[in-house]
Amino acid sequence: MPERKISWTPAPLSWTNFEAEPDLSNPFHANTSSGMSYSWSMKTLGAETEFLYEVAAFFFPEKSWVKNGKGSAQLLVHEQLHFDITELHARKLRRAMEAFDLKNRKT
Repeated sequence: MPERKISWTPAPLSWTNFEAEPDLSNPFHANTSSGMSYSWSMKTLGAETEFLYEVAAFFFPEKSWVKNGKGSAQLLVHEQLHFDITELHARKLRRAMEAFDLKNRKT
């Protein structure tokens, strides 16, 4: 069964998104599990070559947890920042892929 994931959007997470059982031995009060995926390909039509790519940031609800079912508003902002940092790196990768120059690449 594929892992459930939430794509990054400007809308913030809520504590209901944190679905995993908390690790009670962990000293932290919450844990955000997030990551990035990317894919790329090249398509050639005649003399033209096109570089295609996708980059996405995700939050994994079934791997993210909060102790006692709900944390403070400040803690949620902190956990959201972890997800936002994932999106920041996705944007950096998108920018690098956008700047990739097929004509000046080394073969």
